[in-house]
Amino acid sequence: MSNYHHTYPFVFKHQGAAIGIAPILPPNDVQVARLLPFLPPHFHERRRNEWLCSRILLEKVSGKEAHSLQYTPEGKPFFPDDGKIGISHSRQFAAVIWHPQLEVGIDVEELRPQLFKIKEKFLSATELAILHPEDLHTLTAFWCAKEALYKWYGLKELQFNQHIVLQNVQLTCPEQAPISGFIDAVVKKNSIALRAAVQVTQFQNTILAYVIANGQV
Repeated sequence: MSNYHHTYPFVFKHQGAAIGIAPILPPNDVQVARLLPFLPPHFHERRRNEWLCSRILLEKVSGKEAHSLQYTPEGKPFFPDDGKIGISHSRQFAAVIWHPQLEVGIDVEELRPQLFKIKEKFLSATELAILHPEDLHTLTAFWCAKEALYKWYGLKELQFNQHIVLQNVQLTCPEQAPISGFIDAVVKKNSIALRAAVQVTQFQNTILAYVIANGQV
């Protein structure tokens, strides 16, 4: 689907999950006043807007109040009563995902040529071999996919170029059209091997990747 002309916040559903994306803009006074008591102290203005916009978007996607959000010891967000959550933001957009039962992960990132400088740090030799040297769209999709998988896994201590393996890349990127498709992946750490399909889509100059739990290999 083309994602260039949607009105925001844009909310859609996939495999029982609700996903939302919205620009990071200063919230209105009513929204700020309601969430201000829960805003972490010492945030600068940009970080404050990121936090507020992502919580407002989460409420729209999940139908729950953002102040009930809690975190695991590893920093993964969840609602204590019901639902699995993923939250991400770039410089331009906030993105969230919610599912009533299944683990989820999400990441959003602008197209940034700086990723070429660090690609060996997050991609294996096999993954680098299937990447065209100048294909920033696919490179960003790979980065977002691994970030989404890292957040879905939720236990940290993963080496992106070793423990997160992209196995089956099915992305379309016609000229001057948004990239879309999916990537099959496996997270391998010690004796654990978890498979997942990462969905990839594009909004303006921003790539969005999200994961809804599959299971053990």
